[in-house]
Amino acid sequence: MFKNRDKDRSSAPNFEARKHYIFEVPFDELTDASVVCTCANITYADFKNELQFGFETVEEILNDLEAGDTCRKCVKYLEMLLVHAKEELGMA
Repeated sequence: MFKNRDKDRSSAPNFEARKHYIFEVPFDELTDASVVCTCANITYADFKNELQFGFETVEEILNDLEAGDTCRKCVKYLEMLLVHAKEELGMA
């Protein structure tokens, strides 16, 4: 069912293979207004701000934003997004 399950996740994600997570915005289409967690309405700008405040893991960010406790479908995406956001912010 999941063709890319055993694939190395450090490369760019294959969004076509993960259509069931409809909120996942491909990295090249992200804007600061893009919603990256639909349950808590967290935007990409919110996520990047958390990194700039010194939070380093997805769990730390979600705890600070009081998010991630509802469906948790965003967590895998946010883990991939963390690397991208750090690179974009010059933190990697």
